[in-house]
Amino acid sequence: MIERTTVTWSQMIDGFSRIGDVATAGGFFDRVPLELKNVVTWTVMVAYTSNGEMEEAKKVFEEMEQRNCFVWSYIICGYFKKGNMKRLKPF
Repeated sequence: MIERTTVTWSQMIDGFSRIGDVATAGGFFDRVPLELKNVVTWTVMVAYTSNGEMEEAKKVFEEMEQRNCFVWSYIICGYFKKGNMKRLKPF
C-alpha cells in the first residue's frame, strides 16, 4: 500500500471488527498515526460497540478529543443494547 489514509485505516479496522476479530482491529488502531487518530477513532469505537466490547469502546470514547452528539448517541446505544444502563452513570 503506497499511501495510508483515514479511509484505508478505517476499512481495515472495520473489516476485522465485522468478522469479530477485535484484537486485530485494535492492533491496527494502535498503529494509526496521531494526525489521523480522531477520524479513525470513530470507526474503532463503532467496532467495539457493535461487537459488545463496551469496556474497550469506553476506553476509546474517553481518548477522543472531540465528542459530538453522534459519538455520545453511539456509546449510549451500545450500553443500552448490552442491557447495562448502570454503566452509564459515570458519563
